[in-house]
Amino acid sequence: MRLNLLDPRLIVGVMVIALITLLGFTLYMRERRKTTVRLRERFGSEYDRAVREHGSERMAEEKLADREMRVEALMIRDLEHLVRPLIFINTHGYPNIFPRALETQINSVSLNTFVSHLPSTFARSTL
Repeated sequence: MRLNLLDPRLIVGVMVIALITLLGFTLYMRERRKTTVRLRERFGSEYDRAVREHGSERMAEEKLADREMRVEALMIRDLEHLVRPLIFINTHGYPNIFPRALETQINSVSLNTFVSHLPSTFARSTL
């Protein structure tokens, strides 16, 4: 069987493959652009430093995206509800409370546990 390059089925098949390839490339480039914009907005000047350090945008973006994934995996919690009583106590004449509270594990301590470490002379109703 000889290959006829003027066969309409062959021409349509090649055009379909070329269009699919072009569409895939376009979508890939659009996604890369979105990633670049998102990382530049998130990291600011750190993005530029990473590009200089790694020699290419692609390597820098890969490293920054890895960093972003590691940070998202961390269990970061707001500790304001724990720090506010410490600030209140320190400003109201109880300077020895803060070091004692730091001895406890802040990431697992609850406000009730913190209050139980207060000296008995402290009016617990002020919290």
